[in-house]
Amino acid sequence: MLWNKGNLSKIIVSKGVTYEHIAGDGNANPYTIVNGTKEGGDDSVNKAVIDLIQNDGTIKLSSHTFLKNHDDGVINSFVNNGKIEHISNGHSYALDNDGEIKEIINNGEIIYSNSFSSVSMIQNQYGHIGKIINNGTLQTDAPFTNFGNIDFIINNGTINATGTSNELGFFSTFINVSGEPIDNFFNSKEGKINLKNMNFISYSGKMESFVNEGQIDIDYSEITSINNGSSTAISFSGAKEFYNNGSINVVTSKNIDNEFGVINIDSIATFTNDINGIISIDKGIAVYASDITTFTNSGIISTNEGEAVKIKNIDTFTNTGTIKSDNGYAITVAAGANIDNQGVLQGSIVALHLHGDGSSSTTPFTTEFSNTGELKFSADKNTGEGAHLGIASYGTLNVNKYKLSITQSAEDFNNANNNNYNIDNNKLNDLDNTDKQSHIIVLGPDAAGGHPDAGWSSINFKEGSVFLDMDSMIKQESSFRLNTVYDSNSLVLANQKDNTTNNFGKLEAVGGEVNNGKGIGSVDFIYLDNNIYKAEYIKGDNTASADLESDYNAKFKITADTLNSKSYVAAQASTLSHIRRNYMIANVIDEEIKNFNQDYKSFIKTYYVDDNYDLANNNGSLKGDGYGLILGLNKRITEDKILGFYMGYEDLSLDNTMNRLNIKDKAFYGGVNYYLSLMQGEDGDLFAKTQARLSYTDSKMQRTLISSQDNSNYDTLSYGVAFSLGYEKKINNFILTPKMSLAYDRLNIDSFTLGNERYSKNNINLYTLSPALEARYDFNDKMYIAANLGVNINLDDTYNSDFMIENIRYSDSYVLDDFYYFNKIDLGLRLSNNTDIALGYNGIYSNRLTSHSAMFNMRWWF
Repeated sequence: MLWNKGNLSKIIVSKGVTYEHIAGDGNANPYTIVNGTKEGGDDSVNKAVIDLIQNDGTIKLSSHTFLKNHDDGVINSFVNNGKIEHISNGHSYALDNDGEIKEIINNGEIIYSNSFSSVSMIQNQYGHIGKIINNGTLQTDAPFTNFGNIDFIINNGTINATGTSNELGFFSTFINVSGEPIDNFFNSKEGKINLKNMNFISYSGKMESFVNEGQIDIDYSEITSINNGSSTAISFSGAKEFYNNGSINVVTSKNIDNEFGVINIDSIATFTNDINGIISIDKGIAVYASDITTFTNSGIISTNEGEAVKIKNIDTFTNTGTIKSDNGYAITVAAGANIDNQGVLQGSIVALHLHGDGSSSTTPFTTEFSNTGELKFSADKNTGEGAHLGIASYGTLNVNKYKLSITQSAEDFNNANNNNYNIDNNKLNDLDNTDKQSHIIVLGPDAAGGHPDAGWSSINFKEGSVFLDMDSMIKQESSFRLNTVYDSNSLVLANQKDNTTNNFGKLEAVGGEVNNGKGIGSVDFIYLDNNIYKAEYIKGDNTASADLESDYNAKFKITADTLNSKSYVAAQASTLSHIRRNYMIANVIDEEIKNFNQDYKSFIKTYYVDDNYDLANNNGSLKGDGYGLILGLNKRITEDKILGFYMGYEDLSLDNTMNRLNIKDKAFYGGVNYYLSLMQGEDGDLFAKTQARLSYTDSKMQRTLISSQDNSNYDTLSYGVAFSLGYEKKINNFILTPKMSLAYDRLNIDSFTLGNERYSKNNINLYTLSPALEARYDFNDKMYIAANLGVNINLDDTYNSDFMIENIRYSDSYVLDDFYYFNKIDLGLRLSNNTDIALGYNGIYSNRLTSHSAMFNMRWWF
């Protein structure tokens, strides 16, 4: 035995060395290494310190402990690079700690059997361990025993453990510790944990974080009895974080009828099962969570039989992944929760089950529910029992959003032929049957759940809560039709028991009984995220209510709204961008011609533009920005004639939040200018200018709806001519130029398809008259300032556009603004005899348009 009471630098078992300590239970020296004294106490001033204990060889243990660290002992590092093995029966610990060990690192093997009591790989007897890192292999029949505190447990290797006691966890506490026995646990992507007949973590203390990115497999298949009636693989409370992006799988015992679970946690800030996370069990509850601030599932939580997730008092529950039970409930709510499902909830009996604790004395509770994903069920093949929602009478469900895809004809949806809504038993059992998914189905009063009366009257559909997914409803295989009347009360069906067969499967419309008996039509319940469609309600009486109300939304139909045509948005974007570019280019060309006394003059201009187009018909606005480049060359042909060329490129991105649209334009443009001086005098010059122009724009339109994303491309080809007449008046260093312009442009906007909408070509003719006043002042031969004001007057402000949905053509006329006001200001500086630069601002405004452009300009002449 080595006993350290002072300071010791290193203890190393070298590679190739085998140390074997065999002793009986009554051995006078049960320890190989002792650090500190039992009498010293953890508050001792003079600590016994060992910097490093390292094993590179083989250590074989029987009835003794390799390392005993007393209360006043400090070990900075214990490293195993070799093998530590328990070879026979007897009381034994590899490490027995009452003091402080800063780190334990296993890069080799530690193998421990448990055929005797008081055997454990590591016993932390009220001591403190900074971190335990396993990079190698831990194989044991004995659980990790912890009465003290451990900051970090990190597994990058393999842990194999088989229990002989079915109540213990691999990391367990045998007393009710009120502190934090394990602060943080991390199983990396490389980490593999395989446990048999034992839980993994099982204690009542708190934990900072549990993180799994690797693989945890727990097998209870050989357990024959459980003393406390249940067994949960991972159980703790009070953590700040539970995070899983790996797999946690539990196989249960087929020999006993006990309740098993994968995870049982409460009072935790955040629970996250990430996109690659899998939590599964073959029989039992996959996750039972209570008093959680934020619960997020982006992966898979599943059970073959039982409840996939059971929750109680959850502030925010968000599912973007899959939660499913092959035989049972996807989610059971035992007490209030706020649930947002964007993924899949799938149960064989019920997808979402508000059930409380199953007793008639359950305290009433309220659950907020939003579903933009999918709720699925496959009814019991023998009894037909099954529904999307199961509500006990003491539960209240506030439906804020429920995505529904009606693919039935109006006859089937309204049950006009009394054919059980065209949903026979086979369709009821079919998980993905579209007839069944066209309704919200709830359980009737005789369904399982422990309460005699179903509580669908306490399902409250809020205004705009029934989200109709029109993109999936308007499809070739769908029987839904626009402009067709559907019954509101048929949106909610109860799966009732048929008295003649004593089985479920008889469907009855109960939409008139929800909302505390007022019915679903007591509110404007429809929500459409694609505003090319609009809902129209048909008023009438709620025949399911004793309190008949003539203003009840008894029926509804969906129609197309031509005012919200996306072709209109595309045409407005193309037209307004075209008007803005034409105005800006005209100003650029005019400025380049002024004071042109050279044979050749070239220029390059870069610009940034910020646009805001207010669209009509409640279509919101197009907002965005872009950048561009203009290159040009002018040549003086004679004293009174100038010929010029220009070309340019613009990249522009516009967002239309109201229609959930983004438009990205890439525009290529060019033109020819001809300038003619009609009459020259000492103080002025009468001139005419002609321009021919051409542009091509490649546009990409993207629409992002709640449940889909649509993309489309279209091209715009435009060409036009403009004629200007003006007079340039010179007064010393000041030049004043009034002018009048007349222009014609034609825009040919290509057809495109967006989702189920097919938009035809648009041909827009722009006739504009533009009076303007320009001014320039030269401070000296180096610096000048130029400005202008003007207005574009649309002589023809309307155009027609049409589109098709379901082979029905819709058309309407649309209006452009009559007046577009523009202004410009430039500040220029000559750098040399043949070079100058300028900074400029261009603005254009109308009742609905605000556009700002900043421009940097450089010129050369020769």
